[in-house]
Amino acid sequence: MTLQEMREALQTKESELKQLGTQVEERRSAGKTGAELWSEGEQERFETLTGEIGELQSNIECEERAESLQSHLARANEQRNQQRRNGRVDPRLSDQVPGTDLDYGDIHSDRDSARNAARREEQRCLALHGWVAEYSEGNHLTDAHLQAMSDLNVGSAPRLEARGADNATAQQLRGILGTRPTAEQRSEARSMLERRSLAYDANYEDWVPTAFRDSFEIAFHGQGGVLSLCDLLITDSADQLPWPFADDFANTGRQVNQAVPENQAGADAEILIPTLGAYDFTSGYARISEALLANSPFDLATMLAETLATRLVKAIEEKLTDGDRNVTFGGFLHRGVQGTTAPNAAPITLPILQQLIWSLISEHREMGTLVLHDQTLQVFASLVDANDQPLLGVGNGRLQFAKDVSIPVKTSRYITAAADASVGDKIAAFGNFKQQKVRIVRRIRLKRLVEKFADTHEAAFIANRSADADLLRGTETANCPIKYIQTV
Repeated sequence: MTLQEMREALQTKESELKQLGTQVEERRSAGKTGAELWSEGEQERFETLTGEIGELQSNIECEERAESLQSHLARANEQRNQQRRNGRVDPRLSDQVPGTDLDYGDIHSDRDSARNAARREEQRCLALHGWVAEYSEGNHLTDAHLQAMSDLNVGSAPRLEARGADNATAQQLRGILGTRPTAEQRSEARSMLERRSLAYDANYEDWVPTAFRDSFEIAFHGQGGVLSLCDLLITDSADQLPWPFADDFANTGRQVNQAVPENQAGADAEILIPTLGAYDFTSGYARISEALLANSPFDLATMLAETLATRLVKAIEEKLTDGDRNVTFGGFLHRGVQGTTAPNAAPITLPILQQLIWSLISEHREMGTLVLHDQTLQVFASLVDANDQPLLGVGNGRLQFAKDVSIPVKTSRYITAAADASVGDKIAAFGNFKQQKVRIVRRIRLKRLVEKFADTHEAAFIANRSADADLLRGTETANCPIKYIQTV
């Protein structure tokens, strides 16, 4: 029964009940009593009508509430659909401002103000995304990115440019250091930073916006980083960030003080075990447009961290698979079971691959990834048994080397193709590469880092493939996280 039908039925039954009541009153006026006034059939009819009227009224009330709610939702949905057609959804005052612990209602008095603020942040976000992706992922740029970059005057540049006012400390340091600082000026700048680090938090946390620091740590940790990076972010607002960054086109960084061996005292940074070299991913103070950083609550830290981490991952992949520790910072040599192959396109066998995989302890094997040259992967994929059936299943980024057992696989140009291998070349690597990803050193000599910052006006990212001593220097085969098939 529809709402209109229920209303009509209610009106009919109320009229019938009213007519019954009128008849009873007429008999009472005539002096009738007892059964003559109120017959048994009329009493039953009265009770029936009363119950039906009550039920109809309840149903009508529910339907009216539902109709009102449906109308409200329809209006709200139409409003949001209109907003989506315009490319955006307006925030409610109860919605949380991205990157903060505040609601829009804590900052804005009405939805118009909140909507305008969200528009500004959306534009900044698009502009920053466009700026970040311009060199590395230009195919992801849309007209909206380009329009936002144009509106905020964030243009292409061979170097990152500085606009707006720096914080007072950065200005003081720049004034002291200049372009060619003397030894006395460097000493003065060093003293400034040391006084600051001793008088306040050693990590300068009181200088760094909490929301930025937290989101940056989360973002970098997601890329495999464990960081003390906030040592390098020296600012009291998001208006300007002297932020260390990779140069505009490099995929790998240069090693600071390359003349100093990494295993000797006096290298750029020291941890307890062992002492490592530092990688410099900066070209002086790296800055971007003030319009992108004007106390914006959107998650700019994540974007910057992901861009940097991508470059760091590329650098470490090369270091992991190129050379050994005698000639470069990277490159683990095989320590343990070694698959024997002859140089130059000797047959690759399934037992050799299985021997490599099972030679790792389960902790690393369960997190393991097989890395090899694309041509070598093709050779493995072409292996067949006596019945001319494939020995290995390759697809969807995984390699199946036994029944119901598969591992992730990726190709890398830093691994030598089996057909081109010479003695000592690595043709396949398997292991827990997450353990070997770039990390920011947990424990460094803060004083030395401060000195490096003051000396060069640059901040060095300290790259460490693993903070675990047994992974870097251990001799026990069982603890080696990555092993290789080499030609011998």
